[in-house]
Amino acid sequence: MLHSWLELIRVPNLLTVPGDPLAGFLLAGGKGGEGACVLAMASAMCFYVLGLITNDLRDLAEDAEKRPQRPLPSGRVPLLQARLTAWLLGCGGLICAAFAGGMVPISAVVLLALVLIYNRWTKGRRGIGPLTMGLCRGMSVLLGAAAGAGSSGVLSGALVLAATTVVYIAVVTAIAAGETGTQQLGQRRLLPLVTLGVGGFAFWRVLAGFSINPIAVVPFLGAIAVCMLVARALRGSVAPTICQRCIGKLIGVLILMQAAAAAATVEGCGGVVLAVGGGGLWWAFTRLGRWFYSS
Repeated sequence: MLHSWLELIRVPNLLTVPGDPLAGFLLAGGKGGEGACVLAMASAMCFYVLGLITNDLRDLAEDAEKRPQRPLPSGRVPLLQARLTAWLLGCGGLICAAFAGGMVPISAVVLLALVLIYNRWTKGRRGIGPLTMGLCRGMSVLLGAAAGAGSSGVLSGALVLAATTVVYIAVVTAIAAGETGTQQLGQRRLLPLVTLGVGGFAFWRVLAGFSINPIAVVPFLGAIAVCMLVARALRGSVAPTICQRCIGKLIGVLILMQAAAAAATVEGCGGVVLAVGGGGLWWAFTRLGRWFYSS
């Protein structure tokens, strides 16, 4: 039963969630206190898991036909338990946001609304579907920024990270839409790499007037390297197994993006800890990906 639940909530993907609000919090100045940051991270995690469960509930009929081995269509996780858990997670996320105070509750309501809009109405729709998914992850960054409540100069860094995350996840979601069949991606396979490059340049330009920890370059270059390897693997006719594996790697890039953004804002050993910690989380993500699917 435990393995089935871990499979349902895509346990490797959970490692990509806390870094969004943490990076947003640090980029916004971190003025709201560590407690507000932790509560924002908990809220984001609740909404993320809620989104995964409601996503699979929505796709129950399709999964029964194409992916019958998954937890819900196979009956390994009862539908009633899944629905109840989703409701509890939604309430838990809102409660955490309420205790964080400030603008966090409003940001949390927007994030929850985006998650529900995606799973109920926009998923599967070309253009608007991937964009909504991207907005969910971008709003997760801004949830942390709302807890940080720093100066507008540094807050602009959080906005750049959020915008980059929106576009990056939208692109990855669009690629993943055809993962159940063989597809020809052509130049679209380069979009994650291009998005990361443009976003990194914009981030550097926005923070040019601030002290940036150079250690941030290490996880950023790691993210670039992964995107390059994925772009190479997606050449020509791409089989479903290869596409799904590549989607997992692209999702893992989020951890390196978050580590780079967070480390850039913290001077000295603190930045090194964030960069190394991000690398450790990425390593754990890749190991867990051998036993649990990410897409």
